Amino acid sequence: MVHTEVICSRCGAAYPKGTLYLCPKCQGILTVQYDYSKTDLTRTTLQNRSDKTIWRYRDLLPCSEDAEEISLGEGGTPLHKATRLSAILGTNLMLKDESRNPTGSFKDRAISVAVTWAIEQGAKRLVSASSGNAAAVAAYSAKAGLDCFLLFDSKSPPTKHLQPLVYGAKGLSVKNLFTGTAEDLIELLYTLSQRLDAYNIFCWALINPYTLEGNKTIAYEICEACQWDAPDVVVVPVGGGDNLVAEWKGFKEMLELG
Repeated sequence: MVHTEVICSRCGAAYPKGTLYLCPKCQGILTVQYDYSKTDLTRTTLQNRSDKTIWRYRDLLPCSEDAEEISLGEGGTPLHKATRLSAILGTNLMLKDESRNPTGSFKDRAISVAVTWAIEQGAKRLVSASSGNAAAVAAYSAKAGLDCFLLFDSKSPPTKHLQPLVYGAKGLSVKNLFTGTAEDLIELLYTLSQRLDAYNIFCWALINPYTLEGNKTIAYEICEACQWDAPDVVVVPVGGGDNLVAEWKGFKEMLELG
């Protein structure tokens, strides 16, 4: 599958690969597009692959075939049968354990793909913001040998700032970082990325649509684990909702690819 362009989810306007932030025409959210006819990936091919990380699905990710993936072993997390809850609820309930990822978060998937993509775009340093869970950005920046600049919300617990700093990130505490409008945050991070000449890797589709591409592999893994018989319902806890959208996209792609 070949990454072809980025399109606006609202007005359908098309933009070159690598375009970030909102649609200049209508302020809609941008999405990463592919030519599904350009992949020969099959269930048998996947079954024969020994790689259990998200990069077993490299054919369905935006990075080029010869790009060196920035990976810490993310993905391949177990799908547990919740036996007692299933009995109580009268259903077959399964739990996807994303705490098994390297920094304990599903965001490891997003950042692995986004950092790999950023390096392909020539990035030398990264910038992001966090309410305290930016360990993934810092860890993968360290793995790639890139400088990492983070804005922390001043109200988040100081202990949440420790892990990114241990990985070598440079952090700045900002009062009321997330209390303004979406436009305020976008403008702040855009200005900061321009002044630092840094690639904006904030895990938010309104800023970087490529971060969703790593998270969609959760849906791929669920399909594989269920022998390609997708669940009737998938419940995803949300903050901004990016993970929910990413998983929806993953299931949609699996359906289109058969």
